[in-house]
Amino acid sequence: MSRKKLLPLLLTTAVLLVCAALPAFFMPEQAPAPPETPAPFDASYRAAIYGRAAEGELEKVEIAEPDADAVRACRELMDAVELSLVADKGTSSSLLSAGTNYYSVTDETGREISVMEFYREWTADWKNWFIMQADLGGGPAYHLYWSASCQRNVRDYISAVGESLTAESVAAAWGDWMGLSLENVSPADGETFVLSYTDGKGKAVLYSLWLNLYSDAGPSLVVDVELTLLADTAKRYENNAETMQKSS
Repeated sequence: MSRKKLLPLLLTTAVLLVCAALPAFFMPEQAPAPPETPAPFDASYRAAIYGRAAEGELEKVEIAEPDADAVRACRELMDAVELSLVADKGTSSSLLSAGTNYYSVTDETGREISVMEFYREWTADWKNWFIMQADLGGGPAYHLYWSASCQRNVRDYISAVGESLTAESVAAAWGDWMGLSLENVSPADGETFVLSYTDGKGKAVLYSLWLNLYSDAGPSLVVDVELTLLADTAKRYENNAETMQKSS
């Protein structure tokens, strides 16, 4: 093709490209996407971090020197819960094991919880196992488990324990210990309940309660009480048996 014929073709192509590009110069600039609002660092979020650590998904890092005042406050809470909850009134007690652990857990966003864990195993009238994990930063208690079997004076305990260890009584006592207002106790299955509370700011806080009480004419008496802070405080559970299972 000669230069004379090629030149008009090149000019036409250039004009078409310029025309095609012109609208882009007059289009308004798109506003940048608003930054995502981080989830509030509330009881629900803390429960999620704790639960992931309990499952081994997040690492527990030992705290070598926890704050003394925080430790004292947690220990006072744990002692009060144990004293009120445990039914054993035996005067002669034998300590089998006891210990305290302190650790922190951090998620991918850099948010961190600090946990104090206390456990004790002992015998008196009952053989008892008690363990509790609470937040060292003044946040919620994450988990409690008391398991016991009556060894002596069983008949003296059967009626008293049956009256005091109901879902409603445990839920009310737990709310008092934690400084929470009890809103509702919802059955999830035969032995599991969802306890709905509000904190001092009106925010929802949920716990699961597993309550097992067994007695027979033997006589024998076995008790299990487990409370776990739930991560989903946005959803109100009402008789949702399929959503709640006792954690193994």
